[in-house]
Formats: sequence, structure tokens, C-alpha cells
Amino acid sequence: MKSIRILPVAALALGLVSCQGKDAPDAKGGKDKAKPQASIAAWVARDTIVDRSVQGVGTLVPEAQVDLKAEIAGRVASVGFREGQPVKQGQILVKLVDQDLAATRDKAKAVADFARQTLQRRKDQLAVQAVAQQDVDAAAQALASAEADLRFAEAQLSKTEIRSPLTGRVGISNVAVGQYLSPGQAVATVARTRPLKVDFQVPGDDVSRVRSGMALRFRPYGAKEWLEAPIYATDPLVDSSARTLRVRALWKGAAEGLVAGTAVEVKVGLSRGRAFLMPPQALGADARGPSVIVLRDGKATPVPVVVGRRTAEAVEIAQGLKAGDTVLVAGATPVKPGSPVVPARYL
Repeated sequence: MKSIRILPVAALALGLVSCQGKDAPDAKGGKDKAKPQASIAAWVARDTIVDRSVQGVGTLVPEAQVDLKAEIAGRVASVGFREGQPVKQGQILVKLVDQDLAATRDKAKAVADFARQTLQRRKDQLAVQAVAQQDVDAAAQALASAEADLRFAEAQLSKTEIRSPLTGRVGISNVAVGQYLSPGQAVATVARTRPLKVDFQVPGDDVSRVRSGMALRFRPYGAKEWLEAPIYATDPLVDSSARTLRVRALWKGAAEGLVAGTAVEVKVGLSRGRAFLMPPQALGADARGPSVIVLRDGKATPVPVVVGRRTAEAVEIAQGLKAGDTVLVAGATPVKPGSPVVPARYL
């Protein structure tokens, strides 16, 4: 949601001015047919300092988060963590039964050792021309194959140990000793929550105004104090369905009271400048588009305008008005272009 904050530079209320009077007879004793309308309010255009910002709901994101899952099937031999406790990178969190894979590794290691010895014998024999070069090449190929089998067996054995990929806190456990795990089954979640990140979706029409380095202000719902974090990254593309751009800020301060995954209020200041903030009921339209009725030489004159941002309280007029213009706030009262008007009051 976009917001426009009006600073008290110029007051809009100019007081009430009574301009109604008795009808004056003309020279023939009748009433003037060009009697000015006097029941219409007016607003005098005065520029105001405006803070343009975009605000909405953001999400606190941990600095890093990993969902741990079993890579191979197996039965849980031991669980090496306590729920909700800190863990270190590389710490074994779950150990699966590994006797079969350990035996496969040992067998592959024995085959590789024998192939290595055979190759060395073939090389020694080749030196005295007891074998052909082809025998040496075959022994070398056998060794390479045996070493590959050994690496594969060791890799499979290592998958029986589910280790923490980062230093952080582990969440709720999904395993117990003796439980059989299938490939891809969830074990637990490990997250590093310091520093925290703040994700926020910027509406498409404000994408060009948001960039890295800008300050993003956020606060948990119910909190009074705003916290400030710099935006350091944005998605390269606008989401085609929501027409929004995701930006991310980094909060390195204290994390007390801030829980990753919760929603927070977010505000990003876009710019600050001067603009005409007109009452929305003064805005009309004609065949050319948005327009207002300006009082020129006492007569109602339609003027096309370019409209900027809108809120329930004001409409930003980007082009078409100048300071001091008297804009008629006709509302439901019809005003004929060129007719004389004397405003009854000013907004």
C-alpha cells in the first residue's frame, strides 16, 4: 500500500466566507440572469511537502535455513542432537545403521589395494621386458576402476551420517532411534537466525524507485519502535502474477522479540518533494481525461490535469495547476463552464 504523508507547511483551511446576498434587480426591474452561483466550495492550490513511501507487510527470514533429509534408506542407529538446541557445522545429527555399507567399502578397498599391487608388479616386469605394455595398461585400468568403486562405496557410507551443514539452531525432531527412514524423508530443520533478513514485495509501479542501499523500516505488529535495515538485494524480475518485486534487507541488530517467519510492518521511503494535494471531490473528468474547474476571472473554467497518487484524503496533481489557483469543489452541484461563481466557502 502506498502512503502520502502531508507535512504542516501550508494550511488548507482558509475559513468560511459568506458571499450570499439578495438578488439585485436589473435596470428593467427584473433579476440578473447571470447570477453567480454561491453554494459551491473552493480550494486554493498551495504546494505541500510530501513524503512518498510504500508500505505493507513483510516477512522475517533467517540468514540461512536447511531442511535436513535422508539421502538413502536405513534404520536410525542414534540421534545426536536435542530439539531446539544449538548445533555446530559438521556435527552428526543422525546416524543410520551402516554395517552393510561398511562391508561393501572394505571389499572395494581390498580390491583397490590388490589392483595397485598388480600394477606395480606389471611395471617392474615391463622394466625387464617380462610383460608387454598392454599388460601394464590393463592393470592401470583395473586399478582406476577399483578406486572408483571404492570412492562410490565411501560416498554411500558417508550418507549414513546426517550432519549439520551450518552452525545454528536445530528445530523439532522428526526421527527416533530404530525408526526406518526412506530417501527424502525429513529429519529436522537447522537455521541460523542472526543476522535476520526482511523480505518485502514492492508494487510494480514503484519498482523503478526502489534500489539497493535504501533504508527499509520495519517493526513487529504491536511494537512502537521502528527498526531500520538497508536493502541489499532485489529479484531480477517482477513477479508476473502478482506484479510485485521482492526486495530483501539485512538486520544485524539484536534479535530479541524477532522470530524468523513472522510478519512485520514495513515502510520504504521513496522520495520527498512538493506537490499539490487536492481534495478528491474536486476532481472530475471530461473527454480528454481528468480535469478540474478553476475559477478564472470569476468564471468556471475546465482545466485538464495529470493525476499522481491518490488516497482517501487527497489527490496529487502532478500537472495542470499552479500555486494560487482557485479550484471549485462542486461535488454534486453542476457547474456550467463559463458561468460566474462566487465560492460560498473555502476548504
